[in-house]
Amino acid sequence: MLLDMTKLESGLFKPDMHSFSLNSLLKNLVNEYAVVAQQKQLSIDYVETTAWVHSDRRLLNRIIQNLISNAVRYTESGRILVGVRRRNENKIEICILDTGRGIADDQKRLIFDEFKQLDNKGNNEGIGLGLTIVEKMSQLLNHDVKVQSIVGRGTQFSITLQRSKRGLLQW
Repeated sequence: MLLDMTKLESGLFKPDMHSFSLNSLLKNLVNEYAVVAQQKQLSIDYVETTAWVHSDRRLLNRIIQNLISNAVRYTESGRILVGVRRRNENKIEICILDTGRGIADDQKRLIFDEFKQLDNKGNNEGIGLGLTIVEKMSQLLNHDVKVQSIVGRGTQFSITLQRSKRGLLQW
C-alpha cells in the first residue's frame, strides 16, 4: 500500500483505459473474500451483471478490492452485497453495501485521510491507507466515489463510472 501511495503521489500510475465486462472482475473479488466472510459468519453476495465499463481494469480491481476488504473487516454480523446499478445511458454505479457499524456523518470525510482509521482500539489489521488509495485511484480514473452510512445499520460505498459503448448494447 505504501508503494501504491508513492506511485500515486509521484504520478507514476498511468491508467490503461479500455472496455471490459465487470462480471468476471466482481465475481472473482467476491469469491476471493468469501472465505474470510464465512470465517466471520458473514454472508457475502454478488448480483451478476452484463455491464461493460471503460476504465483501467487493474486499478478498478484494486479500488473494489479495498472496498470489499473494508466491508468484511468492519462488519461484525449480517451481510455484504456487491452489485451494479444503471444510472443513465452512459453511467453505472458499482455498489458495496454492508450491515456493519456505520460511519457518523462528521467522520465520512476523515476516512479518506492517510493513516486514518475510525477503529482506535488498536486491534485493526489495516494501516489506514485503503480508502486513501480508493480516493486517489478513483480521481486518477475520473470515477466518482460516494459513501452513505447510518450508524448501527451499515454503509454503502459506490463508484460511478462510464459505461462502455459495447455494454450499451447488452442492457
